[in-house]
This record gives sequence, C-alpha cells and structure tokens, in this order.
Amino acid sequence: MSVIGHRIKKLREQRNWSQLTLSKKIGINNSVLSRIEAGKRNVEDDLITKFVELFEVTSDYLLGYTDNPDKTVTNKLDNIDESEWPEAYNVLRRANKKLTDKEKRKMLRLIEELFLDDEEEEQKDGKADEGGTGKS
Repeated sequence: MSVIGHRIKKLREQRNWSQLTLSKKIGINNSVLSRIEAGKRNVEDDLITKFVELFEVTSDYLLGYTDNPDKTVTNKLDNIDESEWPEAYNVLRRANKKLTDKEKRKMLRLIEELFLDDEEEEQKDGKADEGGTGKS
C-alpha cells in the first residue's frame, strides 16, 4: 500500500465513511478509490487537492512528507516570501527531514514566540504613542 493510499484510507475510516461515501464526496468511481487506497493507482494532482480540502489536512501529510496533518502549521508560513530569506527555508527544509514531530512543534513555538513578542511590543509602542504618554 502506498503512503497516500494508506493515509486516505485512515482518514476515511476515522470519519466512519465507506469507500462509496468518500468516492461520491470526491466525485470519482468507487473502484478508482479502491485502487488508490490499495496503492495500485496514482493520484492525480486535482484529486490530491480534493482530498486535502475534504479532510482538512496538508498535501505534505497525504504524500508522506510529514506525519503532522495539521494545516495550521503550514498556513502560518504562507505569507512569508521565500526569496526574502532563502537560507532560512533551506535550514527548515533540512530540519523537516530530520526532526521528530515533537521537535518540529517546539521549533515552531520558538519561532512564533520570537515574532509574536516583536509584534506585541510594536503594538504596545503604537498604543503608548496614541495615548499621549509622552513617549516618542
């Protein structure tokens, strides 16, 4: 069984859906879904997109690049332009292959803390300036 087939089957079973139910939701023939889950058929890009949207997971999870299906981790980095800081992306790509899920979550929390602290300070400074505290 392929990774993607196994994960689709697992996600389907977590929802107590039959293959027929899922195939109708996705808009494919039941036999196609059966072959996908068994790893006997490749999954086209448009179907991957449908599975990702329906199950609310990342494509990286479906394809086996990560064990974390949580979309929120990926979405937090969506607004960052890779060309602005390519070295960081390279480090994160290498780390993604070597770190455990627990280590990845810890790393994300550390990065968020660093940037959230900066944003909170900027907001406080802006409010202090508006409040007429004499700071400039």
